[in-house]
Amino acid sequence: MKRFIGLTRTIYFRAGVSLLIIGLILTWLPLHEIWEAARRVSLHAWILFVVAFVLIHVIGVFKWRFIVGMGKLKLPFSIAFRCYFYGLFGNLFLPSVIGGDLVRAGMAVGHVEEKEQIIIGSLIDRFLDVCAMLILILFGAVFAAQALSDQHRKILLAVFVLLSIVVVVGITLTFIPIPGKVPEKFHKIILRARFVMIHVLKNPVYALVTLFLSITIQGSFVVLNAFLGSICGIEVGIFTWFVVWPLAKISAMVPVSLGGIGVREVALAAFFTPFGVLYSNAVGYGFVWEAVVIAGSVLGFALTLVPWKNLFSINKAVTN
Repeated sequence: MKRFIGLTRTIYFRAGVSLLIIGLILTWLPLHEIWEAARRVSLHAWILFVVAFVLIHVIGVFKWRFIVGMGKLKLPFSIAFRCYFYGLFGNLFLPSVIGGDLVRAGMAVGHVEEKEQIIIGSLIDRFLDVCAMLILILFGAVFAAQALSDQHRKILLAVFVLLSIVVVVGITLTFIPIPGKVPEKFHKIILRARFVMIHVLKNPVYALVTLFLSITIQGSFVVLNAFLGSICGIEVGIFTWFVVWPLAKISAMVPVSLGGIGVREVALAAFFTPFGVLYSNAVGYGFVWEAVVIAGSVLGFALTLVPWKNLFSINKAVTN
């Protein structure tokens, strides 16, 4: 049993799961219908979406640098930029987005003395990102209430309950002593969660600013995807996107596939169906967005390899 559990954590197993899901999708749905939805996005438009993807993540660099320094900005921006986009690129090959967080935090600790602060800041950053998506889901649910199906209402109720549990558990872990009978593995997890909550409460201004930036970034991705989806034939209201896209992204965080590939497309198709969206359109859009994510991550990684200081020095010398 332990060997099987260990196998499910490997990149090979999760890559296999992603390939299996994509294979089943392509077998179940008419390939020409998926292609018809995807090909509506011209090459020029797709390039613009890739550039927009990278620019939104540049805001993410400022956010991550802000929270890991708790507002003191001790990490040089050039280093933060490199660490952030290395992590984003790493998401393409690691089992989940959490793997990318580990990559950027691992790179950053070599450039600052406060190594623990980098790790805690990265945990807070991921926690607030999830909170931002839950807030966007509730925001969309309020304004798209009439368009929601019973299935979506049940899902949103589960999200609300989950959010309430997170708040209650967070407060409990912060103020109540850890029982001595708790297993060592759970004890470590609880301690990490406690550190995160304590640092959030000690630095409420930084946490609120980071949460605002997280909402701005995730909201920008929702709007960007709404534009892309409309090109692919998904005709739903913008507030519906604020419900569906964050739900699909949270679903993709479940560590069963490679970077959420495959799971995200299935989730999108499932959540869009009650709104009258064809499976082929939802999957076709999902594949195009997957291509945007991959290309944007590669572009961001390529930008970290450019010797910007040398280029600026040459430009300054030529100007003089």
